[in-house]
Amino acid sequence: MLKRAFILMLATAGLVAAPYASAEIQGYIGGGLGFNTVASDVVDFDPAAPPADSSTSGKSNFTGQIEGGARFNTPGNIIFGIGLYINPFTLKAEDNNNNAGFSMVTEIVDMRGLVGEVGWKLGSSTVAYGKVSLNQAKMEVKVTDAPLSPVILIKSFSGVGFGAGFRQSLASNMYLFGEWHHIMGSQASIDISGITGNVGETHKIKPKLTTGLVGAGWTF
Repeated sequence: MLKRAFILMLATAGLVAAPYASAEIQGYIGGGLGFNTVASDVVDFDPAAPPADSSTSGKSNFTGQIEGGARFNTPGNIIFGIGLYINPFTLKAEDNNNNAGFSMVTEIVDMRGLVGEVGWKLGSSTVAYGKVSLNQAKMEVKVTDAPLSPVILIKSFSGVGFGAGFRQSLASNMYLFGEWHHIMGSQASIDISGITGNVGETHKIKPKLTTGLVGAGWTF
């Protein structure tokens, strides 16, 4: 999905930038650190004991990302950009423990995405921008039922996002940035009947991630 989306976003960026024949193209690479919150709508359904058990959980995480791409500086005040990012951190989404040997921990890993942005020059060295993103990650559900060994179940999910931020240029092609990014993930359904022994029991989670970052980057 991400490969097709990248081609589509690249084609769109080309069409948008085409009228600006003299646009300056700059590559960039950067990274940032910050904090993330994961709000999760959780549904556990056991056909043998209806109705479904629904809840909402929230967890905070220290996080960060690495990014890179290209930006198109037009003769006017508008800057278009397209890029990729990866988040190498593990993000906790849910942690249930009955204090009797059973626990279920849900984590989000391998978060990555495609980003398109439109910026507006506020001055010679400051840019405010908005962004949209197509995102993909894996959800890992680790279930422990003592004295049995933990079992890890993995499910991929996707999501769309939007955000805003600013960049402040410094000397030597370096810039500082701060941004906010919100992702609405698709629902992932995981069959946990092999662990619980209840035929058809599923664990469904729909994550919503909000991240704030500060960092630095370089243009070339």
